Amino acid sequence: MNDLKPFLETILELADPWFIDEITFDQEQVRIDIYLDFRKGGTFSCPLCGTGGCKVHDSTMKSWRHMNLFQYKAYLHARLPRVDCPSHGIHTAKVPWAREGSGFTLLFEAFAMSLIRFMPVASAARILDEWDTRIWRIAHPYVDKAVEKQDLSHVTAVGVDETARKRGHNYISAFVDLERKGAVFVTEGKGKDVLQAFKSFLEGHGGSPDQVSDFTIDMSPAFITGTVFVNIVVAQESCMHQVDISSSGISFAIVQPGSFSAFSSLPDLSGLRKTGPMDSHRRVLPLQRSGWADRAFS
Repeated sequence: MNDLKPFLETILELADPWFIDEITFDQEQVRIDIYLDFRKGGTFSCPLCGTGGCKVHDSTMKSWRHMNLFQYKAYLHARLPRVDCPSHGIHTAKVPWAREGSGFTLLFEAFAMSLIRFMPVASAARILDEWDTRIWRIAHPYVDKAVEKQDLSHVTAVGVDETARKRGHNYISAFVDLERKGAVFVTEGKGKDVLQAFKSFLEGHGGSPDQVSDFTIDMSPAFITGTVFVNIVVAQESCMHQVDISSSGISFAIVQPGSFSAFSSLPDLSGLRKTGPMDSHRRVLPLQRSGWADRAFS
């Protein structure tokens, strides 16, 4: 197995002072263990300021799950050095193959993230032969980072709906960019607090409530009584009434298709579009802030 050292050092992209010290293979456990080490006298950069040439103070053993080698699980083991920085004192050095605090290599995490993009975490965990709780711990930092980096300056059409997280009244609300067809904000709860939270999130990521002209919700009382910040017109086939939300200055105009002629100022509604395949009874029409709804019900 040790004949593979140069090959594995190359594919692991190890650089001085790191090298492979030992490789063990356990056919019964279906695993390969690769033991890394750093040469005596090797120095590292400070993880806080990047100052190079820091000497090793001490070290502790740590292990990381790596990508499988064929059908065998692969693990890296290494002495993790703590370095003495002249400016910041003693801190654990970063290693090039893993994220700080993770029990997996970067390549393993990249593979896991590529799986959970297209399937539930539990399904990905079964493929990876890991506990789903460990896969969740991989996902959280990357998801949090991606969420914070979002630029929502382009958002003009938003859809929101809630789903039960578990038995009882435990809800999660998801906000979707209807133009780019992707989730932009997910939070616990439903109703006006959730809508206010999204408003703050939108403004904090380059977006503006003023440019949102299309906001699609269901007729849940929790959302209707919420503080929405765009004008919405919903056409529902079974009823005709107006709900005025004085706290937000928004009117929901719910009209019966057969009675459109009763409002002389209504435009041609042939352009109404369905909000989703499961909601054939509900449609939403984008309108300008100076649009016909304000005049029709004034």
